[in-house]
Amino acid sequence: MIWDVFADNDFQNQVRVLAETLSLQPSSSLRLIRKAFNLSSQNSLGQQLDLERDLQREAGRSLNYKEGIQAFIQKRQPNFD
Repeated sequence: MIWDVFADNDFQNQVRVLAETLSLQPSSSLRLIRKAFNLSSQNSLGQQLDLERDLQREAGRSLNYKEGIQAFIQKRQPNFD
């Protein structure tokens, strides 16, 4: 999936920025995103929407979700996983 384009001389820096951003995200949420993405080519629209609904419910029940909400309320960086 392509969502941005960078000049050759800035590519490595942008890869590093993306890697750092991803490393700060909850691994359980990234796993759910990857699952939804990997199944999207096999599913009908209805199946995919059902899957994404179920995965959102799972994510919303996680400790990482609660930590994210608390961090937002307390105006601090979240501490995931």
